[in-house]
Amino acid sequence: MQVLKRLSTLVLAGALAASAASIVERRGAVKTAGAKIVDASGKQIQLTGMSLYWSIWGGENYYTSSTVDWLVRDWKVNAIRAAMAVEASGGYLNPNNRRTQLKYVNNVVEAAVKNGIYVIIDYHSHQAGKNTDSAVNFFELVAQKYGDLPNVIFEIWNEPDTLTTSPRVMFPWADIKSYAERVIPAIRKYSNNLVVVGTPSWSGDIQSAVDDPLDTTLYPNIAYTYHFYACTHAANSVTDLFTKIPVFITEWGTTAADGGGSTGITCLTPTSASTQRDATTWFKNKIDPNKISTMNWSVVLKEEASAALAGTSGPEGGWDTLTGLSVSGQWVRSMIRQHCAKDSTTCPWLGDTVVPKVHELPATIAAADYLSQMGTAKQTDPAGGQFLTNVGNGDGVRYRVHVTSSTDSLSYRLRLQSAVSGSIQILRDGIALDSVLVRPTAGGWAWFQSLNLTTMDTGFHEISLQFSTPEKNAFQISTLDVKNQGTVVQTLPAQLDLSKFRRNQNVGVGSDSDSGAIFLHNFLTGSQVQYMVDAASTDSMDLQVVAVNLTGKPASLVLRSTKNLIIFKNLDTLEIPVDGKATVLKSRIAFAQTGAQYLQLVAQTIADPGVYVMAIGAGKEVGIQSRGMRQAGAPALRRLGARLELDLTGWSGVAEVVVVGADGRRILSQSVEAGALVGLDLPRTLRPQWVRVQGMGQAVISVPPGF
Repeated sequence: MQVLKRLSTLVLAGALAASAASIVERRGAVKTAGAKIVDASGKQIQLTGMSLYWSIWGGENYYTSSTVDWLVRDWKVNAIRAAMAVEASGGYLNPNNRRTQLKYVNNVVEAAVKNGIYVIIDYHSHQAGKNTDSAVNFFELVAQKYGDLPNVIFEIWNEPDTLTTSPRVMFPWADIKSYAERVIPAIRKYSNNLVVVGTPSWSGDIQSAVDDPLDTTLYPNIAYTYHFYACTHAANSVTDLFTKIPVFITEWGTTAADGGGSTGITCLTPTSASTQRDATTWFKNKIDPNKISTMNWSVVLKEEASAALAGTSGPEGGWDTLTGLSVSGQWVRSMIRQHCAKDSTTCPWLGDTVVPKVHELPATIAAADYLSQMGTAKQTDPAGGQFLTNVGNGDGVRYRVHVTSSTDSLSYRLRLQSAVSGSIQILRDGIALDSVLVRPTAGGWAWFQSLNLTTMDTGFHEISLQFSTPEKNAFQISTLDVKNQGTVVQTLPAQLDLSKFRRNQNVGVGSDSDSGAIFLHNFLTGSQVQYMVDAASTDSMDLQVVAVNLTGKPASLVLRSTKNLIIFKNLDTLEIPVDGKATVLKSRIAFAQTGAQYLQLVAQTIADPGVYVMAIGAGKEVGIQSRGMRQAGAPALRRLGARLELDLTGWSGVAEVVVVGADGRRILSQSVEAGALVGLDLPRTLRPQWVRVQGMGQAVISVPPGF
């Protein structure tokens, strides 16, 4: 659960944005103060949300990110309750189902965290006191996983039921209290978050807790559960008990206590002044005046009047307010939205982005316009907009997207700055799709492209970026560009567009600057890139490849062609000089057939990163200067003892000198006045491998052997 732990740190740090938007960012972890539940600053807070149905019997279908997303987006809930089944068939106590039940809890916790709302982990049990050891083990596990998240609240026993059935005896408060005194210390090993304790008679008797509460010096930050169903319980039955101890109504319904299964009746508005058995009176007279937090039962599609959904409403959200919601669901949705409208401090989101944005693909997505993130921070760009900074190894960011028509040719580009070499994995709905290989950008913005085209079905999806680098603060990300590229056939003779590949295996595609020409990098033995071309004839033609070898070792590229992707023909082998200079490698080739086919470069004898291809052309000359790397007039580099000396006497103006190590890490970056000798004092232990000089053009020079 490192992902969630990292998220919690970010929420608390307040470094995610110039102004926090989600309720958890604004108000922090909830706690008790006297008889009230308050936020991190001590101000009373009222949570108004939904409980999911049991995580069995069809309720588990809604333990999804999409369900939570929609409840936040449309219903404006600021909290969600995961009612994990315990004793019931298929529940947590069955060893065969334990992993599955924990997965359901994880889904809801993660969805709540990314949406910035609170989440109750509910041990949805009637008989928990008969198996206290299992409860202790469960809460020790989930507290260790989630206990440092400010979003999380622990509900340790949903509704204490019958201790014995013959004769029928309810669990007395003494037993519930003893149970709590064993379970709470298991949580406190890892978390100081709010713990909600059940009360006798299906959590309907809080008088017992008022008369004999837990010792707050031993068990601080404890609230007590009260459950009511509007058709069964009268609002005046609790008198002033809500002012005696901190109370959290973790479950309530608009129906009778059986969920309305027997009658199908909801009690929403007063029928007489005397009964007070209706939802409106409960909120008007008891709940809202005392700012009591409530969770409505429940989000499920089921033949019960208390079920919020109707028709064909599924876990993907987007429920129609008339045909997709039950009578109860319509009333509760309206009530929750009214709470947000009346008191904006209880809204799940504030600011320009009321809820996370959905991007219609294809799209150019601002990197800072994410659904959720981990380990990064936003920074304002002087040129306008924001970008992600502080991006390092293990960090990630997610975006919500929508595809109106399926496609099989999406490509991904990232505009970024990088101090080191690294990789960025692209995932769709948690499944790895592709990756982007990154190299140092010498302090400027540059574009890097994913390795392959991918498919995406219609509907809502999440695109995730996961970062892998040798350093903590390696990347800055400005833009994610998702476009429908398709397979491009390039007619020969022509200079190929290197970004329009048909297939790519571990070959990086990027540039040196924001507007710089695209080049290929990261070649290692076995790496290959393939282009679809249309040869006008089988006559031989000149082919030129502009390449540079910075590895200090022999390196070669094999040219191959194929018509059917089964039988490949080797056209030539290009040996790249070990001089660190951009070189035009020429070959005379002939395709076996005319028409559409494939031209492929395969790396061989390349053990270390440092081979670059700047241009590929057939039938026409490829200019070196047009591709960014300079050969003629390149500065000289020599070794003088423990000192490197760079000769810039043939240059003028200001040059940027970057020294890169054998592992791709930037060792030194400095601006120098050209037209003179420049000394570079570097310890040999840093293993410098090449020096890059940027000015009017660019030169890349290998560090002399022995340094």
